[in-house]
Amino acid sequence: MKEKRKMIVGESFVWLHMPKTGGTTMNRLFREYNKGNIVVDSDGEKGKHDSISLREAQSGWRAGTRKRYITIRKLEKWLISDWLHKKYHYGIEGSIDKMRQGLFYSLREGGTWLPADWWLKYFDIDKIDAILRLEHLEEDVYSLMRDDVPGIERIKVDFKCNRAKIRFPGEYRAFSADDQKVIRDNNPMWAAVEEDIYKG
Repeated sequence: MKEKRKMIVGESFVWLHMPKTGGTTMNRLFREYNKGNIVVDSDGEKGKHDSISLREAQSGWRAGTRKRYITIRKLEKWLISDWLHKKYHYGIEGSIDKMRQGLFYSLREGGTWLPADWWLKYFDIDKIDAILRLEHLEEDVYSLMRDDVPGIERIKVDFKCNRAKIRFPGEYRAFSADDQKVIRDNNPMWAAVEEDIYKG
């Protein structure tokens, strides 16, 4: 069976592509770095957001003992980015009230609103070895991945193009304090990850 290549895969690591967390930047970085032993598919690869468990189920490939990396961003920014992406690229207007509750419109699950924590469960966040912060992507890539990717710090790409500072569209009010509480209550896993990795 032909191997399905849907992630950035090296000999000792796998980087998983959480939607709206700098995947295009990471693909560009590893294409620049590539020494022939890292698989980097095109940005248009349909299955680029597949989890390890799904990929293993669909092919003979196994992650084995490879170190697992994933990129994440602050939840409110992720919700806005995902909502805008679905609105402008798929024509799905959706409900901004749902987004204010910490829900995203899932095409993968057939078109339904789900808590953002769905993605953390899907990617088995408890099995991830290192989480990169989109807002500090350059720093985290060069410090956390250097053992698995020797010399990665010498590869320079435009990390500022990842839109980490995305804001609410002008016609909508920002998240209120009540919105933020509801968002975190509905996504306790994401809230816990944020508390752990965004210190200070």
